[in-house]
Amino acid sequence: MEDIDLAKLNSTEDYSRKYLKVEDNKQSKIQEYIANSIRILGGSNADIFTTRDPEKLLVEVSSQIWEHVPEIRSLIKTKKKVSKTKKVKVKEDTSLIDLNSAILHGEVGSLAPAYYYRGLILFLMEKFKPALNNFKEALSCNFCGRDEYKLHHKISQCYVKTKQYTLALEHLNIALERIKKEKLSEKQKQDYSRILEESRKKISKRSDKPDSSIDLITVKNIQDSRLSSNIGIKYSAEQGRFCVATNPIPAGSVIMMDEGITPFLNPDDKDKILEYCLVCLNPVNNCPFPCYSCNSVVFCSPDCRDKSGVHKFTCTMGVHDIRIVDQKDWFRVFSSIYIILSKPANFWQENKNLFLNQGNVPCTSPTLTRVETELDRYQHLFNMVDHAESISQAARAKHAVVTVFLVRTLRSAGYFEPPGKGGASKKNQNESGTGEFSDEELTIGLLVYKLRLITESNCYPIWGVEVDKAGQVGLENIGSGVYPSIGSYLNSNCNPNTLRCNIGGTVVIIAARDIKQGEEITDNYCIHYSELPGPDRRAWLQESFFFTCQCTACSSDWLTYDDLPSSVPSDLQSLLIPLEKKNQEYLKMGKLDVALSCHEEELRIIEHHLQPPHQLYVSLRNSYQCCWWTKIAKILD
Repeated sequence: MEDIDLAKLNSTEDYSRKYLKVEDNKQSKIQEYIANSIRILGGSNADIFTTRDPEKLLVEVSSQIWEHVPEIRSLIKTKKKVSKTKKVKVKEDTSLIDLNSAILHGEVGSLAPAYYYRGLILFLMEKFKPALNNFKEALSCNFCGRDEYKLHHKISQCYVKTKQYTLALEHLNIALERIKKEKLSEKQKQDYSRILEESRKKISKRSDKPDSSIDLITVKNIQDSRLSSNIGIKYSAEQGRFCVATNPIPAGSVIMMDEGITPFLNPDDKDKILEYCLVCLNPVNNCPFPCYSCNSVVFCSPDCRDKSGVHKFTCTMGVHDIRIVDQKDWFRVFSSIYIILSKPANFWQENKNLFLNQGNVPCTSPTLTRVETELDRYQHLFNMVDHAESISQAARAKHAVVTVFLVRTLRSAGYFEPPGKGGASKKNQNESGTGEFSDEELTIGLLVYKLRLITESNCYPIWGVEVDKAGQVGLENIGSGVYPSIGSYLNSNCNPNTLRCNIGGTVVIIAARDIKQGEEITDNYCIHYSELPGPDRRAWLQESFFFTCQCTACSSDWLTYDDLPSSVPSDLQSLLIPLEKKNQEYLKMGKLDVALSCHEEELRIIEHHLQPPHQLYVSLRNSYQCCWWTKIAKILD
């Protein structure tokens, strides 16, 4: 949230949440371009911006400012240089830090052994999946030499640890073949072959265990698998579509889990870009896999790197080099083209009628939207509220100018080239052409413009989570994303009955307390009532989402934390103290599920004895959320 007084928030006695302002770049080339373009067009009050017809608006804006639209590379002051540390000599005792340096710098001849030795370290740390990724990457970098049989043996051991026995046997067989060609004594070959044969015998009759993905929803909704079966939709003129519990939902239940549509990495701290995977936004945990072309981003695994079709173009554009020199808020303009780049141009052209408000399910429908296919997911995205009729003329001017810039950027990156042309041609890279849109470019322009409106009202923050040695949880904003299964259904409440967390780029909605059958399920678009006075919350919600909040906390003018009642009756204290002691013990032992259950029991006891608002509700909610974040950090480790 912009224009919120962080110093004032940090003065609260509620120690459970503090806010840190991260220093960003002082200037923005993107902002300068937008302001200059709007000036050229006569200012945001110019007649050109009065039209509400997006096609007419974009065509006219493009024709007048095309020659002033900058090439994307001009937004980077200087070519980003990889820091020149002394060259790392990769060997068996090289430290993990130095191995990462060799890998990130892509030193020719060092990659294969660097991945191999990093895999050995991770294997000793019992991080078997990351170790496996490193061993496989060593193979793909043409690892060869006297340790090749050992490499296949290590890959086999990793597969055994992850219960993928078929693949383990496959690499044991390769290791047995490779050892025959090694320059070893016959005795050494026999001894090592015997070890491999014994390993093969042990696992030859074992069955593979399916690789378990993280899915916390117990029973899925038949209409949309991202949702729980315990929710339904109602509609009213005042609330629009809203989500209700069709059955009682106990505290701690995961209600929604959405991986979003191409979440966008854009950390508050620009120096943290190399700490998170560009694709899934999971932390790379001191085991990055770089893009060898740009060295500007990293991935958590070769699989994420291989499926990053978006980066094929953003690497050419140098998009994340721009984040190093520009501001977070203005760099966010690229988030909409990340969604566009997730599919080829012909996909959008073929399905434009589905996405540009033709044939979509009306938002007044009191039913869940059926989402089964990938096409359904994109249609659900473009059917989200965009407030096109409510935005100011100044906002319309900014969206139009940014859209024209983004279409030009896509043109210069070769996005509109037919498949198989190999990306941007020299002509595309060096010449802007004319400001006249092709049919395909106009379609993309209209979709980008609509996406910008949708993201303004439906964008969720994504948090990176760290737990220090003392067990304290720290959160930092690392990006944002649009989550149709959540944003389409949950209304805002300044005292919501859910928590919102994320596992990498996947957002998870959790019941923060017991939710009764028929009760509305709510999220919080702004900030909890305990942290910001009602008038400030309502003003921000009205400006950003075009509604006046009528939740109980707002309509009853609930106070912020420091001014809430704080006394706790002695009989309630006697019930809570034993539970709180158990909480602390379980947290220290790492028994997080049991600790969460203790929190939930405390919540039920408090609800039976105290009426909100009260400091105890706020403190326990924050503690409960902290416990969930600790669990998520453990999942990600």
